[in-house]
Amino acid sequence: MNIRALALALALLSVSSAAADGGRATGTVKDLAGRPADGLELHLVAEDGTPASVPPVRVTKGRFVIPAFPPGSFRLVVVDGTVAVRRFEIAIRGSDGARLGATAVDVPPGAAPPAFAVGGTQRAEIVLTIGPAGGPSPSDIRAARQTSAKLERLNALLSEGAFEELLRACDDTLAADPTLAGAVYLRAVALWKTGRLPEAAEAIRRALQADPEQSGIDAVAAAILLDAAAATPASAPALVAEAAARLASRDPSDRARRAATRRGAEILLDAGRADEALDVLLGDPAPDAETALAAYNAAVPLYNAGKMERVRDAMRRIVTAVPDSAPPHRLLGRALLALGEIDAAAREIETFLRLAPDDPEAGNERAILEGIR
Repeated sequence: MNIRALALALALLSVSSAAADGGRATGTVKDLAGRPADGLELHLVAEDGTPASVPPVRVTKGRFVIPAFPPGSFRLVVVDGTVAVRRFEIAIRGSDGARLGATAVDVPPGAAPPAFAVGGTQRAEIVLTIGPAGGPSPSDIRAARQTSAKLERLNALLSEGAFEELLRACDDTLAADPTLAGAVYLRAVALWKTGRLPEAAEAIRRALQADPEQSGIDAVAAAILLDAAAATPASAPALVAEAAARLASRDPSDRARRAATRRGAEILLDAGRADEALDVLLGDPAPDAETALAAYNAAVPLYNAGKMERVRDAMRRIVTAVPDSAPPHRLLGRALLALGEIDAAAREIETFLRLAPDDPEAGNERAILEGIR
């Protein structure tokens, strides 16, 4: 039932007896752990044309009383910006104590509790559950506790490294609750660790669909996809690209992301796909010296294949991002020289010699430099 419908339903309960003496409400207030709240003030705010609100009342040891209020519609709010009502429960009773109706609803973050109306000799019994403003509702907490209990054994098996048993336990858990995202995630890990790489890749995709915000899932997904790529060279380009996409949103300075990017490039290079390996490395938003060297290694086969423009453009990007890495300057100089860009080639060779004067290739590069001056 939505909040507006709830307000109407409660109003209907009271309309027949909305006499001038008004209503009366008693209630309890507890926090999300079930402890009585103390010291808060509650305000009965008039709604829908009701002429007057009711002065705030204080909660003492988890209880409050609103002795009388005029007929109309009201909303009960907490006079404290740091907490909010997260669950609202109300029961309406007649003068003879008979229960006329009851409603209980979780209050979404940022929303106000529903309005209600009690008049005449009717009485309201209210239970409020409060929590941090914007925090989880009681139902969210109950669901989290239930999920945590289900995952406790799975996590214990993970920490023990009992991956075959973890796989069986995940299958049993998911048979009972196929929507449990944590179990889907752990099942993917179990498949990965037991060498079932194609199945693990598919399972981690399902885990990402179930809940992409699970802790560490992007890094784990990339690791699984890269292992699957190494095991299946024919599928390596697609799997490496998928892994790179999973890592793209991570912190550009993250070393694990950079290492995974380099590994993806190595897999493609081993599969004879130097162009694609270079693309993966050039996609790194913040390459470091190790990435620059990996890009150099990926570009060397392209240089040997005569793809000078490709090498020139790639190495220019690398030396711009990592200007102190010597090998890319050397390869860029060689590519420029092959393309007839003599002055630019000389500058790059000079930079290489300045950065790495004792490199085993320094003698050859000095001879080339002397020959083109």
